[in-house]
This record gives sequence, structure tokens and C-alpha cells, in this order.
Amino acid sequence: FDPTGAMASPHGYWPNPSDVVFSDESKREGPLLSPPRDWPASFATPTLKKLLGKHRLAGKRCRLTALPSEEDLEQVRALDLSAEDSFGNAVLVMERTGFAVIKGYAVFELEQYAKGEAFCAHMRWWNSKASGVWVDFTPRPDGMDSVRGECDSRFLRRVNGDF
Repeated sequence: FDPTGAMASPHGYWPNPSDVVFSDESKREGPLLSPPRDWPASFATPTLKKLLGKHRLAGKRCRLTALPSEEDLEQVRALDLSAEDSFGNAVLVMERTGFAVIKGYAVFELEQYAKGEAFCAHMRWWNSKASGVWVDFTPRPDGMDSVRGECDSRFLRRVNGDF
């Protein structure tokens, strides 16, 4: 039992509010954009560079993830994947397919602020195929596909991959 009300992953990870990191604690509201406006040039904005840097998220690699192909989905069709548990989903996919688990953050721009002014990062796990392509099998909440377009999210892998 978790007294904070956080949902437990069947694989032992307890998501909680500290899993979300903001570039500016006073700017925490609004619709999320992924990838951020002007991607990949948005990497050069001071606000995003500071969030991704060694004193905040300590990012190693940041790139767009692919949506699972039909072939990928066929391999995991029998799994009970949850929109609320990227952690457990990544482990289940690894157990079924052998795709490595990547631990990091999904990075979003907060749309209501000026371009490049406010970002947030949400801790998330996804998978890497043998080819090195990152794929996120976690189902999208209702309405997220239209927000994200063809790409899922901009993901950041931490330097050590641990939390």
C-alpha cells in the first residue's frame, strides 16, 4: 500500500509527483507539446539546455521515439499494457521481445508560454530494439495521438540510466 496514492508498477516502481521536473517551478500549467516547437533547433534554447544539462536531468541522449510498427505490435499484442504504467510496460515488452529497457524522461514544451520559455520532463521507461531504434509501447491516453502527431515524444536518457 502506498499512502500517497501513487500507482504501483507490478515491477516494483512507484511513480510519484517528483517524477515530473519543470524548467521553471512557477510555470507548471498548460497543454503539452511534443516534440517542442522548432525541434531540433529548440535544443539551443537556454531554458531547455539548462533542464537537460548535468545539474538537472543529466541527459545523455535525446531523440524522437518511433510509434510501434505493426510488426512490433504483433509481438506484444497478448500483453496487458497500461497507459498509466510505462515502467511495467517496458519490462513486459523486454521479457517478451528482448528489447532493452531505456530509463529516462519524456520532454514536453508547455504550449501556453512563449516558444522556448517553459518545459517539463516526465520520468518514463521505453524500449530499444536491437537496431538501436527507441520504441514506446505504452498506449497513449485518449486524445494524445493527435497532439503528438507521427512521433511519440522527445525522450531523454539519463547518463547512468538509473533513478
